[in-house]
Amino acid sequence: MHFKTLKNKKAVSPIIATLLLILIAVAAGVIIYVWTTSYIGTQVGSVGGQETFVITNVKYYKVSSTGYVNVTIVNQGTTAINITSVKVYDSTYSTVQAYNTTSSKLPGITPGDTLTFNVKLNTSLNKGKSYVLEVTTAKNNIAVYRFTA
Repeated sequence: MHFKTLKNKKAVSPIIATLLLILIAVAAGVIIYVWTTSYIGTQVGSVGGQETFVITNVKYYKVSSTGYVNVTIVNQGTTAINITSVKVYDSTYSTVQAYNTTSSKLPGITPGDTLTFNVKLNTSLNKGKSYVLEVTTAKNNIAVYRFTA
């Protein structure tokens, strides 16, 4: 066998090879950074607005022999809220009244708005006794408020 010597062939110098490797690594890092930030942005954006609401006031009152609970809710989130149920519990968390809003629909609460509504109770609450009001939204988020009748 006959081997030719490669004395006349020129190679890339070590400095140029090092610079090329650094350039390739930086370009790959930039590509990964851009892809990651755009991917995270689309994932966070797809979650939608945050549903945050607070029950600010609950008052119990009677008209004749019928009891009512007046409820005030403030939407502090970035998306509209649709209330699906309102429940009143006594101090042992036994349900006193469950109010499903599908039969009589409450209006949605847009971000930053306040909604005040009345819930008619089937039973009277005991004056001076502590109760808990629970509000559930269509996204199954719950807010509770303790009040005294």
